[in-house]
Formats: sequence, structure tokens, C-alpha cells
Amino acid sequence: MYAVWSLRDVFEENNPPSSSAVVRDPVTAAVWFLYAGKVLKERSIEGRDFDGRKGKEGDAIGEKGWKGLNKDRWEFWIENLERLGQTMSEGEAKILVEKGLRSVQDM
Repeated sequence: MYAVWSLRDVFEENNPPSSSAVVRDPVTAAVWFLYAGKVLKERSIEGRDFDGRKGKEGDAIGEKGWKGLNKDRWEFWIENLERLGQTMSEGEAKILVEKGLRSVQDM
């Protein structure tokens, strides 16, 4: 559940990040993929809904009917992490994002 909330905040919300979140958000996403990517991918392929609005999609992507983990959402997150990694300047955050991507692409 925490992974869904974190990844939704990074990839699915309209709210502009604060100055400290600019670096933290892609790193947060990368860390989730590094350490929980296998389980997140498995649950997304299986489909896993949560009660109420807990797993609802973020405001920036409209009404998709997402209520948790699913294949479309997983692909959306991966595509956006790839895009984000391509636009980041060199540094530790970019390296971590690239590691996060490699970890889920190797599955």
C-alpha cells in the first residue's frame, strides 16, 4: 500500500513538488523498484485492488478506474521513470533511478 501511495505521488499527481522533493521523488520511486520491484510487478500482473479510495489513481491522469496494482499502472510507472531518468542531470539521483530501472527490466 505504501508503495502505491509513494509511486502515485511521484508519477500521478498534479501538485508541483517542493524544492526538496525534486530530488527525493525520483529517488523514492527508484528505491521502491530496487527493493520491492519483483513483488510490485507480480502483484501488478495478477491485479490487486484495495478497498475504497486507497489505491485510486492520482489526479493528473484522469479517471482510469485504478484501485490498486494492475498491469497498466505498472507500465505507466516504468515509462515515467524511464522518461524521468532521461531528463535528469548526472548525479547520484540519476544513478539510483537507472539502477531502479535496470532492476525491474532484468525480471
